[in-house]
Amino acid sequence: MGIMNSSSLPWCAFAFIVAVFGTGFIPFYINTNKTILRENIDFLQQTTTDKKSNEIQNDVEIETKSVKLKLSRGTSVWCDGVSHLDRHCHFHNLCYRPAGKVFLFLHSPLSIVDGVPENRFDPAMADLSGVRDHNALYFHYTDVLVSILDTFPNISLINGASFIMERFNPGNLFHTIHDDALPLFHTLRKITNQRGMQPFKINLIFTDESRPQPPGSNIYHLFTESPPIELQGFDRDHGQLVCFEHAYVGLLKSTIWYQYGFTHPQGPLPDLQVRSSQVLSFTGFLRHRLGLYASEVGSVKSKPEIILCTRRSNRLIVNEDEIVHRLETLTNRKISSVSLETHTLSELIDRVSRAFSLIGMHGSCLSLGIFLPRGSTLVELYPFAINPLDYTPYRIMTQIPGLKLKYRSWSNRNASYSTTHPDRPPELGGISHLSKVRQQEIIDSREVKPHLCCRDPEWLFRIYQDTYVECDSLVDSVRGAFNETLSDEENDYVVRLYPGPVDEVNCESLKVSVGPALFVSWDPPWNLKSIRLKNETEKYEIWLQEEGRTNYKAWILGLTKFTFTEEIKSNLSYTIWVRCILEDRIGLFSRGVVCDPRIR
Repeated sequence: MGIMNSSSLPWCAFAFIVAVFGTGFIPFYINTNKTILRENIDFLQQTTTDKKSNEIQNDVEIETKSVKLKLSRGTSVWCDGVSHLDRHCHFHNLCYRPAGKVFLFLHSPLSIVDGVPENRFDPAMADLSGVRDHNALYFHYTDVLVSILDTFPNISLINGASFIMERFNPGNLFHTIHDDALPLFHTLRKITNQRGMQPFKINLIFTDESRPQPPGSNIYHLFTESPPIELQGFDRDHGQLVCFEHAYVGLLKSTIWYQYGFTHPQGPLPDLQVRSSQVLSFTGFLRHRLGLYASEVGSVKSKPEIILCTRRSNRLIVNEDEIVHRLETLTNRKISSVSLETHTLSELIDRVSRAFSLIGMHGSCLSLGIFLPRGSTLVELYPFAINPLDYTPYRIMTQIPGLKLKYRSWSNRNASYSTTHPDRPPELGGISHLSKVRQQEIIDSREVKPHLCCRDPEWLFRIYQDTYVECDSLVDSVRGAFNETLSDEENDYVVRLYPGPVDEVNCESLKVSVGPALFVSWDPPWNLKSIRLKNETEKYEIWLQEEGRTNYKAWILGLTKFTFTEEIKSNLSYTIWVRCILEDRIGLFSRGVVCDPRIR
Protein backbone atom coordinates (compact mmCIF):
# COMPACT_ATOMS: atom_id res chain seq x y z
CA MET A 1 0.00 0.00 0.00
CA GLY A 2 1.41 3.41 -0.99
CA ILE A 3 1.72 6.34 1.43
CA MET A 4 -0.98 9.04 1.17
CA ASN A 5 -0.11 12.58 0.12
CA SER A 6 0.55 14.49 3.35
CA SER A 7 -1.26 17.55 2.08
CA SER A 8 -4.51 15.61 2.44
CA LEU A 9 -3.52 13.41 5.42
CA PRO A 10 -5.65 14.28 8.49
CA TRP A 11 -3.84 14.59 11.82
CA CYS A 12 -6.09 11.95 13.33
CA ALA A 13 -5.01 9.52 10.56
CA PHE A 14 -1.40 10.44 11.22
CA ALA A 15 -1.89 9.58 14.91
CA PHE A 16 -3.53 6.21 13.97
CA ILE A 17 -0.60 5.24 11.73
CA VAL A 18 1.85 6.04 14.53
CA ALA A 19 -0.16 3.92 16.91
CA VAL A 20 -0.25 0.95 14.47
CA PHE A 21 3.24 1.08 12.94
CA GLY A 22 5.09 2.59 15.91
CA THR A 23 7.25 5.70 16.21
CA GLY A 24 9.70 4.33 13.71
CA PHE A 25 7.33 5.55 11.05
CA ILE A 26 7.88 9.21 12.00
CA PRO A 27 11.39 9.78 10.54
CA PHE A 28 10.33 8.03 7.36
CA TYR A 29 7.21 10.19 7.08
CA ILE A 30 8.93 13.46 7.87
CA ASN A 31 11.87 12.84 5.58
CA THR A 32 9.57 11.90 2.76
CA ASN A 33 7.34 14.93 3.17
CA LYS A 34 9.80 17.57 4.51
CA THR A 35 9.44 19.84 1.48
CA ILE A 36 5.65 19.64 1.50
CA LEU A 37 5.46 20.44 5.22
CA ARG A 38 7.81 23.41 4.79
CA GLU A 39 5.59 24.73 2.03
CA ASN A 40 2.54 24.44 4.26
CA ILE A 41 4.25 26.27 7.12
CA ASP A 42 5.47 29.02 4.77
CA PHE A 43 1.95 29.35 3.39
CA LEU A 44 0.47 29.73 6.88
CA GLN A 45 3.13 32.30 7.90
CA GLN A 46 2.64 34.31 4.71
CA THR A 47 -1.12 34.26 5.20
CA THR A 48 -0.67 35.60 8.77
CA THR A 49 1.79 38.28 7.60
CA ASP A 50 -0.50 39.41 4.80
CA LYS A 51 -3.40 39.58 7.23
CA LYS A 52 -1.41 41.74 9.66
CA SER A 53 -0.18 43.98 6.82
CA ASN A 54 -3.73 44.44 5.61
CA GLU A 55 -4.86 45.27 9.14
CA ILE A 56 -2.06 47.83 9.55
CA GLN A 57 -2.83 49.33 6.15
CA ASN A 58 -6.50 49.57 7.06
CA ASP A 59 -5.60 51.24 10.39
CA VAL A 60 -3.40 53.79 8.55
CA GLU A 61 -6.17 54.54 6.08
CA ILE A 62 -8.71 54.98 8.87
CA GLU A 63 -6.29 57.23 10.81
CA THR A 64 -5.54 59.34 7.72
CA LYS A 65 -9.25 59.78 7.03
CA SER A 66 -9.80 60.85 10.64
CA VAL A 67 -6.93 63.36 10.45
CA LYS A 68 -8.19 64.77 7.15
CA LEU A 69 -11.60 65.29 8.73
CA LYS A 70 -10.02 67.26 11.60
CA LEU A 71 -8.02 69.35 9.11
CA SER A 72 -10.96 69.98 6.77
CA ARG A 73 -11.75 73.31 8.46
CA GLY A 74 -8.38 74.56 7.21
CA THR A 75 -5.71 76.58 8.99
CA SER A 76 -6.31 79.67 11.12
CA VAL A 77 -3.83 82.07 12.70
CA TRP A 78 -3.86 84.82 15.32
CA CYS A 79 -0.80 87.09 15.68
CA ASP A 80 0.23 90.00 17.88
CA GLY A 81 3.23 92.30 17.54
CA VAL A 82 4.22 95.11 15.19
CA SER A 83 7.06 93.40 13.30
CA HIS A 84 8.75 90.04 12.83
CA LEU A 85 11.06 90.94 15.72
CA ASP A 86 8.28 90.87 18.31
CA ARG A 87 5.46 89.04 16.53
CA HIS A 88 4.04 85.90 18.14
CA CYS A 89 1.53 83.73 16.31
CA HIS A 90 -0.84 80.94 17.27
CA PHE A 91 -1.86 78.58 14.46
CA HIS A 92 -4.62 76.01 14.38
CA ASN A 93 -4.03 73.17 11.88
CA LEU A 94 -0.68 74.40 10.57
CA CYS A 95 1.03 71.74 8.42
CA TYR A 96 4.60 70.95 7.39
CA ARG A 97 5.72 69.21 4.19
CA PRO A 98 9.05 67.43 4.83
CA ALA A 99 9.74 66.92 1.11
CA GLY A 100 9.94 70.66 0.49
CA LYS A 101 10.81 71.74 4.05
CA VAL A 102 7.93 74.22 4.01
CA PHE A 103 5.00 75.03 6.26
CA LEU A 104 1.57 75.00 4.64
CA PHE A 105 -1.42 77.20 5.41
CA LEU A 106 -4.55 75.30 4.37
CA HIS A 107 -7.03 77.91 3.20
CA SER A 108 -10.71 77.14 3.52
CA PRO A 109 -13.89 79.23 3.86
CA LEU A 110 -13.56 78.76 7.62
CA SER A 111 -9.93 79.97 7.88
CA ILE A 112 -9.25 82.96 10.13
CA VAL A 113 -6.25 85.26 9.53
CA ASP A 114 -5.83 87.83 12.29
CA GLY A 115 -2.83 90.09 12.89
CA VAL A 116 -0.83 88.95 9.84
CA PRO A 117 0.79 91.90 8.00
CA GLU A 118 -0.38 92.59 4.47
CA ASN A 119 3.15 91.91 3.20
CA ARG A 120 4.31 89.09 5.43
CA PHE A 121 7.51 88.74 3.37
CA ASP A 122 8.93 92.16 4.37
CA PRO A 123 11.17 90.68 5.55
CA ALA A 124 9.30 87.93 7.41
CA MET A 125 6.19 87.13 9.35
CA ALA A 126 8.10 86.05 12.48
CA ASP A 127 11.50 84.89 13.71
CA LEU A 128 12.12 81.23 14.49
CA SER A 129 15.10 82.07 16.74
CA GLY A 130 16.02 84.42 19.54
CA VAL A 131 18.72 85.85 17.25
CA ARG A 132 17.42 89.10 15.89
CA ASP A 133 16.80 89.58 12.20
CA HIS A 134 18.85 86.72 10.76
CA ASN A 135 17.49 85.99 7.28
CA ALA A 136 18.14 82.26 7.61
CA LEU A 137 15.95 82.08 10.72
CA TYR A 138 12.73 83.62 9.42
CA PHE A 139 9.36 81.89 9.60
CA HIS A 140 7.29 81.73 6.40
CA TYR A 141 4.41 79.60 5.21
CA THR A 142 3.12 78.62 1.77
CA ASP A 143 -0.53 79.22 0.84
CA VAL A 144 -2.49 76.19 -0.43
CA LEU A 145 -6.14 75.20 -0.60
CA VAL A 146 -7.40 72.70 1.96
CA SER A 147 -8.32 70.36 -0.91
CA ILE A 148 -4.61 69.58 -1.33
CA LEU A 149 -4.99 67.15 1.57
CA ASP A 150 -6.43 64.63 -0.89
CA THR A 151 -2.98 64.33 -2.51
CA PHE A 152 -1.28 63.16 0.70
CA PRO A 153 -1.72 59.46 1.54
CA ASN A 154 0.24 59.76 4.79
CA ILE A 155 -0.71 62.55 7.21
CA SER A 156 0.43 62.76 10.83
CA LEU A 157 -1.30 65.06 13.33
CA ILE A 158 0.54 66.17 16.45
CA ASN A 159 -2.18 66.85 19.00
CA GLY A 160 -2.12 69.49 21.72
CA ALA A 161 0.09 72.57 21.80
CA SER A 162 3.45 72.72 20.00
CA PHE A 163 6.10 75.43 19.96
CA ILE A 164 8.14 75.66 16.75
CA MET A 165 11.64 77.15 16.76
CA GLU A 166 15.08 76.87 15.20
CA ARG A 167 18.27 76.52 17.22
CA PHE A 168 20.89 79.01 16.05
CA ASN A 169 24.06 77.22 17.12
CA PRO A 170 23.40 74.42 19.63
CA GLY A 171 27.05 73.35 19.46
CA ASN A 172 28.01 76.44 21.46
CA LEU A 173 26.86 76.68 25.10
CA PHE A 174 26.56 80.48 25.08
CA HIS A 175 24.33 80.40 22.02
CA THR A 176 22.33 77.55 23.56
CA ILE A 177 21.65 79.55 26.72
CA HIS A 178 21.43 83.11 25.35
CA ASP A 179 19.70 82.53 21.99
CA ASP A 180 17.55 79.48 22.73
CA ALA A 181 17.05 78.29 26.30
CA LEU A 182 16.54 81.56 28.19
CA PRO A 183 14.03 83.07 25.71
CA LEU A 184 12.38 79.65 25.27
CA PHE A 185 11.78 79.33 28.99
CA HIS A 186 9.93 82.64 29.20
CA THR A 187 8.05 82.02 25.96
CA LEU A 188 6.74 78.69 27.24
CA ARG A 189 5.73 80.30 30.52
CA LYS A 190 3.64 82.80 28.57
CA ILE A 191 2.03 80.18 26.30
CA THR A 192 1.24 77.61 28.99
CA ASN A 193 0.78 79.97 31.94
CA GLN A 194 2.85 77.53 34.05
CA ARG A 195 4.88 79.04 36.88
CA GLY A 196 6.17 76.01 38.78
CA MET A 197 9.26 73.88 38.36
CA GLN A 198 7.58 71.08 36.43
CA PRO A 199 8.21 70.50 32.70
CA PHE A 200 5.96 72.40 30.34
CA LYS A 201 2.97 70.58 28.88
CA ILE A 202 3.76 71.38 25.28
CA ASN A 203 5.58 69.77 22.34
CA LEU A 204 8.92 71.33 21.40
CA ILE A 205 9.52 71.26 17.64
CA PHE A 206 12.89 72.02 15.98
CA THR A 207 13.15 73.00 12.32
CA ASP A 208 16.96 72.88 12.09
CA GLU A 209 19.01 69.97 10.86
CA SER A 210 19.86 67.22 13.33
CA ARG A 211 23.44 67.54 14.58
CA PRO A 212 25.79 65.61 16.86
CA GLN A 213 24.91 66.04 20.50
CA PRO A 214 27.15 68.87 21.80
CA PRO A 215 27.83 69.84 25.41
CA GLY A 216 24.69 71.41 26.84
CA SER A 217 22.39 69.91 24.21
CA ASN A 218 20.35 68.15 26.86
CA ILE A 219 19.16 71.54 28.10
CA TYR A 220 16.37 71.31 25.54
CA HIS A 221 15.11 68.04 27.00
CA LEU A 222 14.58 69.70 30.38
CA PHE A 223 11.76 71.95 29.24
CA THR A 224 9.02 69.54 28.20
CA GLU A 225 7.47 66.28 29.33
CA SER A 226 8.28 64.54 26.04
CA PRO A 227 11.54 64.76 24.05
CA PRO A 228 11.81 67.48 21.37
CA ILE A 229 10.73 66.57 17.85
CA GLU A 230 13.01 67.33 14.91
CA LEU A 231 11.08 68.00 11.72
CA GLN A 232 14.11 67.05 9.64
CA GLY A 233 13.75 63.52 10.99
CA PHE A 234 10.46 62.90 9.19
CA ASP A 235 10.42 60.86 6.00
CA ARG A 236 10.80 63.17 3.01
CA ASP A 237 8.49 61.04 0.91
CA HIS A 238 6.31 63.31 -1.21
CA GLY A 239 3.23 61.71 0.32
CA GLN A 240 4.19 62.70 3.87
CA LEU A 241 2.54 65.62 5.70
CA VAL A 242 2.93 66.61 9.36
CA CYS A 243 0.29 68.84 10.93
CA PHE A 244 -0.11 70.52 14.31
CA GLU A 245 -3.37 70.94 16.17
CA HIS A 246 -2.05 74.09 17.88
CA ALA A 247 1.30 75.59 16.84
CA TYR A 248 3.02 78.65 18.29
CA VAL A 249 5.79 80.62 16.57
CA GLY A 250 7.90 83.55 17.79
CA LEU A 251 10.31 83.61 20.75
CA LEU A 252 10.13 86.39 23.31
CA LYS A 253 13.32 88.43 22.94
CA SER A 254 13.22 90.55 26.09
CA THR A 255 16.00 88.41 27.64
CA ILE A 256 18.46 88.85 24.74
CA TRP A 257 21.38 91.18 25.52
CA TYR A 258 23.89 90.68 22.68
CA GLN A 259 24.08 90.83 18.89
CA TYR A 260 26.74 89.00 16.84
CA GLY A 261 27.70 91.47 14.15
CA PHE A 262 25.58 90.53 11.14
CA THR A 263 25.11 94.15 10.03
CA HIS A 264 27.63 95.98 12.25
CA PRO A 265 30.37 94.81 14.64
CA GLN A 266 29.16 92.70 17.54
CA GLY A 267 28.18 94.25 20.84
CA PRO A 268 25.38 94.75 23.39
CA LEU A 269 21.90 95.54 22.17
CA PRO A 270 20.98 99.21 22.56
CA ASP A 271 17.62 98.48 24.21
CA LEU A 272 18.49 96.02 26.98
CA GLN A 273 15.38 94.77 28.76
CA VAL A 274 16.63 91.66 30.57
CA ARG A 275 16.40 91.71 34.36
CA SER A 276 17.70 89.50 37.14
CA SER A 277 14.23 88.16 37.93
CA GLN A 278 14.07 86.64 34.44
CA VAL A 279 17.54 85.12 34.74
CA LEU A 280 17.08 83.77 38.27
CA SER A 281 13.74 82.12 37.49
CA PHE A 282 15.39 80.44 34.48
CA THR A 283 18.48 79.21 36.35
CA GLY A 284 16.33 78.04 39.25
CA PHE A 285 14.17 76.01 36.85
CA LEU A 286 17.21 74.34 35.23
CA ARG A 287 18.75 73.49 38.60
CA HIS A 288 15.52 71.93 39.78
CA ARG A 289 15.10 69.90 36.58
CA LEU A 290 18.70 68.67 36.95
CA GLY A 291 18.06 67.67 40.54
CA LEU A 292 20.27 70.46 41.93
CA TYR A 293 17.86 71.75 44.52
CA ALA A 294 18.33 75.07 46.27
CA SER A 295 19.15 73.56 49.66
CA GLU A 296 21.95 71.53 48.14
CA VAL A 297 23.29 74.36 45.99
CA GLY A 298 23.44 76.71 48.93
CA SER A 299 24.94 74.28 51.44
CA VAL A 300 28.68 74.73 51.12
CA LYS A 301 30.54 72.74 53.76
CA SER A 302 33.88 74.35 52.95
CA LYS A 303 35.03 77.68 51.60
CA PRO A 304 33.61 78.26 48.07
CA GLU A 305 36.15 77.33 45.43
CA ILE A 306 37.43 79.10 42.34
CA ILE A 307 36.54 77.39 39.06
CA LEU A 308 39.08 77.56 36.23
CA CYS A 309 37.34 76.76 32.97
CA THR A 310 39.85 75.30 30.52
CA ARG A 311 39.84 73.89 27.00
CA ARG A 312 41.44 70.67 25.87
CA SER A 313 41.93 71.06 22.12
CA ASN A 314 42.42 74.76 21.32
CA ARG A 315 42.61 78.22 22.90
CA LEU A 316 44.71 76.62 25.64
CA ILE A 317 46.09 78.14 28.81
CA VAL A 318 49.57 76.63 28.56
CA ASN A 319 50.59 77.33 32.17
CA GLU A 320 47.40 76.14 33.85
CA ASP A 321 49.20 74.50 36.78
CA GLU A 322 51.14 77.69 37.52
CA ILE A 323 47.93 79.73 37.60
CA VAL A 324 46.23 77.25 39.92
CA HIS A 325 49.14 77.39 42.36
CA ARG A 326 49.33 81.20 42.29
CA LEU A 327 45.61 81.71 42.84
CA GLU A 328 45.54 79.17 45.66
CA THR A 329 48.32 81.09 47.37
CA LEU A 330 46.55 84.41 46.83
CA THR A 331 43.09 83.39 47.98
CA ASN A 332 43.63 80.39 50.25
CA ARG A 333 40.88 78.69 48.29
CA LYS A 334 40.71 75.47 46.30
CA ILE A 335 41.09 75.96 42.55
CA SER A 336 39.32 73.35 40.40
CA SER A 337 39.76 72.99 36.65
CA VAL A 338 36.69 72.03 34.63
CA SER A 339 36.01 71.73 30.93
CA LEU A 340 33.05 71.37 28.60
CA GLU A 341 34.88 68.39 27.12
CA THR A 342 35.28 66.49 30.38
CA HIS A 343 32.29 67.42 32.55
CA THR A 344 28.56 67.02 32.09
CA LEU A 345 26.31 70.05 32.05
CA SER A 346 24.82 69.03 35.39
CA GLU A 347 28.29 68.78 36.96
CA LEU A 348 29.31 72.16 35.60
CA ILE A 349 26.18 73.95 36.79
CA ASP A 350 26.47 72.31 40.21
CA ARG A 351 30.08 73.43 40.65
CA VAL A 352 29.59 76.96 39.35
CA SER A 353 26.44 77.47 41.43
CA ARG A 354 28.57 77.12 44.57
CA ALA A 355 31.71 78.92 43.35
CA PHE A 356 33.50 82.00 44.59
CA SER A 357 34.71 82.88 41.09
CA LEU A 358 34.70 81.59 37.52
CA ILE A 359 37.84 82.19 35.41
CA GLY A 360 38.44 81.26 31.79
CA MET A 361 39.49 82.27 28.31
CA HIS A 362 36.92 84.14 26.26
CA GLY A 363 34.55 81.40 25.18
CA SER A 364 31.24 79.69 25.77
CA CYS A 365 32.25 78.10 29.07
CA LEU A 366 31.95 81.54 30.66
CA SER A 367 28.22 81.52 29.93
CA LEU A 368 28.03 79.31 33.02
CA GLY A 369 28.63 82.55 34.92
CA ILE A 370 24.88 83.05 34.73
CA PHE A 371 24.68 80.40 37.49
CA LEU A 372 27.21 82.08 39.81
CA PRO A 373 26.00 83.06 43.29
CA ARG A 374 25.44 86.76 43.89
CA GLY A 375 28.61 88.57 44.85
CA SER A 376 30.83 86.20 42.85
CA THR A 377 33.41 87.29 40.30
CA LEU A 378 33.73 86.35 36.65
CA VAL A 379 37.23 86.78 35.22
CA GLU A 380 37.57 86.73 31.42
CA LEU A 381 40.96 86.13 29.77
CA TYR A 382 41.70 87.37 26.24
CA PRO A 383 44.41 86.15 23.86
CA PHE A 384 46.89 88.52 22.27
CA ALA A 385 45.52 91.23 19.93
CA ILE A 386 41.91 90.78 21.07
CA ASN A 387 40.52 94.04 22.47
CA PRO A 388 38.39 93.21 25.55
CA LEU A 389 36.12 96.17 24.80
CA ASP A 390 35.12 94.78 21.41
CA TYR A 391 33.89 91.33 22.49
CA THR A 392 31.72 91.67 25.58
CA PRO A 393 28.89 89.11 25.84
CA TYR A 394 30.05 87.95 29.27
CA ARG A 395 30.84 91.43 30.57
CA ILE A 396 27.30 92.53 29.65
CA MET A 397 25.88 89.36 31.23
CA THR A 398 27.41 90.28 34.59
CA GLN A 399 25.91 93.76 34.30
CA ILE A 400 22.32 92.52 34.10
CA PRO A 401 20.61 94.61 36.79
CA GLY A 402 20.14 92.68 40.00
CA LEU A 403 22.52 89.77 39.33
CA LYS A 404 25.11 91.41 41.59
CA LEU A 405 28.14 89.87 39.86
CA LYS A 406 31.63 91.36 39.69
CA TYR A 407 33.61 91.32 36.46
CA ARG A 408 37.29 91.63 35.62
CA SER A 409 39.17 91.04 32.38
CA TRP A 410 42.79 90.23 31.60
CA SER A 411 44.35 90.43 28.16
CA ASN A 412 47.70 89.22 26.90
CA ARG A 413 49.83 92.21 25.81
CA ASN A 414 52.90 90.19 24.92
CA ALA A 415 53.02 88.49 21.51
CA SER A 416 55.76 86.14 22.69
CA TYR A 417 53.30 84.63 25.20
CA SER A 418 51.08 83.41 22.34
CA THR A 419 51.24 80.34 20.13
CA THR A 420 49.44 80.66 16.81
CA HIS A 421 48.33 77.87 14.49
CA PRO A 422 48.43 79.13 10.88
CA ASP A 423 48.23 75.62 9.39
CA ARG A 424 44.99 74.59 11.06
CA PRO A 425 41.67 74.58 9.17
CA PRO A 426 40.35 78.13 8.57
CA GLU A 427 37.48 77.70 11.04
CA LEU A 428 40.08 77.02 13.78
CA GLY A 429 42.30 79.97 12.99
CA GLY A 430 44.33 78.68 10.09
CA ILE A 431 45.44 81.22 7.48
CA SER A 432 47.55 79.11 5.10
CA HIS A 433 44.73 79.24 2.53
CA LEU A 434 45.17 83.02 2.22
CA SER A 435 47.63 84.87 0.02
CA LYS A 436 51.12 85.40 1.44
CA VAL A 437 50.48 89.14 1.63
CA ARG A 438 47.26 88.70 3.62
CA GLN A 439 48.88 86.15 5.92
CA GLN A 440 51.68 88.57 6.75
CA GLU A 441 49.20 91.39 7.40
CA ILE A 442 47.39 89.24 9.95
CA ILE A 443 50.62 88.09 11.61
CA ASP A 444 51.90 91.67 11.88
CA SER A 445 48.63 93.04 13.27
CA ARG A 446 48.61 94.00 16.95
CA GLU A 447 44.84 94.34 17.32
CA VAL A 448 42.00 92.66 15.46
CA LYS A 449 40.14 95.24 13.42
CA PRO A 450 36.36 95.63 13.82
CA HIS A 451 34.60 93.11 11.61
CA LEU A 452 31.29 91.45 10.86
CA CYS A 453 30.23 87.92 11.73
CA CYS A 454 31.31 85.23 11.33
CA ARG A 455 34.41 84.06 9.45
CA ASP A 456 36.86 86.93 9.67
CA PRO A 457 40.30 85.24 9.30
CA GLU A 458 42.15 87.72 11.51
CA TRP A 459 39.66 87.23 14.34
CA LEU A 460 39.81 83.43 14.08
CA PHE A 461 43.61 83.44 13.88
CA ARG A 462 43.86 85.37 17.14
CA ILE A 463 41.00 83.88 19.12
CA TYR A 464 42.33 80.34 18.61
CA GLN A 465 45.82 81.15 19.91
CA ASP A 466 47.19 79.31 22.92
CA THR A 467 48.24 81.67 25.71
CA TYR A 468 50.78 81.78 28.49
CA VAL A 469 49.00 83.80 31.19
CA GLU A 470 51.42 86.08 33.03
CA CYS A 471 50.51 85.45 36.67
CA ASP A 472 51.56 88.78 38.21
CA SER A 473 49.35 90.81 35.90
CA LEU A 474 46.47 88.36 36.37
CA VAL A 475 46.74 88.69 40.15
CA ASP A 476 46.75 92.49 39.82
CA SER A 477 43.56 92.25 37.77
CA VAL A 478 41.59 90.03 40.15
CA ARG A 479 42.90 90.98 43.61
CA GLY A 480 40.61 94.00 43.99
CA ALA A 481 37.52 92.15 42.81
CA PHE A 482 38.10 89.23 45.17
CA ASN A 483 38.28 91.62 48.13
CA GLU A 484 35.40 93.83 47.00
CA THR A 485 32.03 93.59 48.71
CA LEU A 486 28.98 94.74 46.81
CA SER A 487 26.64 96.98 48.77
CA ASP A 488 22.96 96.14 49.02
CA GLU A 489 22.10 98.87 46.55
CA GLU A 490 24.92 98.26 44.09
CA ASN A 491 23.87 96.68 40.80
CA ASP A 492 20.36 96.11 42.14
CA TYR A 493 17.40 96.39 39.85
CA VAL A 494 14.90 98.93 41.19
CA VAL A 495 11.48 98.72 39.59
CA ARG A 496 10.23 102.13 38.57
CA LEU A 497 7.06 102.52 40.61
CA TYR A 498 4.71 105.26 39.46
CA PRO A 499 2.18 107.26 41.47
CA GLY A 500 -1.45 106.50 40.81
CA PRO A 501 -4.09 109.12 40.07
CA VAL A 502 -4.77 111.69 42.76
CA ASP A 503 -7.93 111.22 44.81
CA GLU A 504 -10.89 113.46 45.61
CA VAL A 505 -10.30 116.42 43.30
CA ASN A 506 -12.65 119.22 44.36
CA CYS A 507 -13.07 122.76 43.18
CA GLU A 508 -15.09 125.79 44.25
CA SER A 509 -15.71 129.13 42.53
CA LEU A 510 -14.93 132.08 44.76
CA LYS A 511 -14.85 135.82 44.72
CA VAL A 512 -11.82 137.28 46.42
CA SER A 513 -10.42 140.79 46.69
CA VAL A 514 -8.66 140.54 43.35
CA GLY A 515 -11.69 139.15 41.55
CA PRO A 516 -13.06 135.69 40.63
CA ALA A 517 -11.06 132.67 41.77
CA LEU A 518 -11.04 128.88 41.81
CA PHE A 519 -10.17 126.97 44.94
CA VAL A 520 -8.91 123.46 44.03
CA SER A 521 -7.94 120.68 46.45
CA TRP A 522 -7.07 116.99 46.14
CA ASP A 523 -5.70 114.07 48.10
CA PRO A 524 -2.31 112.45 47.28
CA PRO A 525 -2.39 109.16 45.32
CA TRP A 526 -3.34 106.31 47.60
CA ASN A 527 -0.19 104.32 46.66
CA LEU A 528 2.24 107.18 47.32
CA LYS A 529 3.31 106.09 50.79
CA SER A 530 4.18 102.57 49.65
CA ILE A 531 6.29 103.60 46.63
CA ARG A 532 8.02 106.75 47.85
CA LEU A 533 11.67 106.17 48.67
CA LYS A 534 13.60 107.99 51.34
CA ASN A 535 14.23 111.65 50.49
CA GLU A 536 11.89 111.59 47.49
CA THR A 537 9.41 114.45 47.20
CA GLU A 538 6.30 114.78 45.10
CA LYS A 539 4.88 117.66 43.12
CA TYR A 540 1.57 118.13 41.35
CA GLU A 541 0.79 119.31 37.86
CA ILE A 542 -2.56 121.06 37.39
CA TRP A 543 -4.22 121.86 34.09
CA LEU A 544 -7.03 124.41 33.83
CA GLN A 545 -9.06 124.64 30.64
CA GLU A 546 -11.47 127.49 30.15
CA GLU A 547 -14.94 126.79 28.79
CA GLY A 548 -14.99 126.95 24.97
CA ARG A 549 -11.21 126.72 24.54
CA THR A 550 -9.01 123.84 23.38
CA ASN A 551 -5.81 125.05 25.06
CA TYR A 552 -5.07 125.03 28.76
CA LYS A 553 -2.87 126.61 31.39
CA ALA A 554 -0.56 124.51 33.54
CA TRP A 555 0.91 124.88 37.01
CA ILE A 556 3.32 122.73 39.01
CA LEU A 557 2.91 122.99 42.77
CA GLY A 558 4.23 121.32 45.87
CA LEU A 559 0.81 121.63 47.57
CA THR A 560 -2.43 119.67 47.60
CA LYS A 561 -4.67 122.74 47.51
CA PHE A 562 -4.43 126.12 45.88
CA THR A 563 -6.53 129.16 45.00
CA PHE A 564 -6.18 130.20 41.35
CA THR A 565 -6.85 133.83 40.51
CA GLU A 566 -4.77 134.54 37.41
CA GLU A 567 -7.05 135.19 34.40
CA ILE A 568 -10.01 133.46 36.02
CA LYS A 569 -13.25 134.82 34.61
CA SER A 570 -16.61 134.93 36.32
CA ASN A 571 -19.59 133.12 34.88
CA LEU A 572 -17.36 130.64 32.95
CA SER A 573 -16.76 127.00 33.80
CA TYR A 574 -13.32 125.40 33.99
CA THR A 575 -12.25 121.79 33.60
CA ILE A 576 -9.44 120.75 35.94
CA TRP A 577 -7.00 117.84 35.78
CA VAL A 578 -4.36 116.99 38.42
CA ARG A 579 -1.51 114.47 38.40
CA CYS A 580 1.33 113.58 40.76
CA ILE A 581 5.03 113.75 39.82
CA LEU A 582 7.36 111.75 42.07
CA GLU A 583 10.90 112.84 41.21
CA ASP A 584 11.09 111.92 37.47
CA ARG A 585 8.13 109.50 37.55
CA ILE A 586 4.97 111.08 36.20
CA GLY A 587 1.65 109.59 37.24
CA LEU A 588 -1.77 109.53 35.60
CA PHE A 589 -4.02 112.54 35.34
CA SER A 590 -7.20 112.43 37.36
CA ARG A 591 -10.52 112.50 35.58
CA GLY A 592 -11.48 115.99 34.52
CA VAL A 593 -13.54 117.84 37.11
CA VAL A 594 -15.79 120.72 35.96
CA CYS A 595 -15.91 123.78 38.18
CA ASP A 596 -18.94 125.91 37.18
CA PRO A 597 -19.74 129.06 39.19
CA ARG A 598 -23.28 128.97 37.83
CA ILE A 599 -23.95 125.71 39.69
CA ARG A 600 -24.31 126.03 43.44
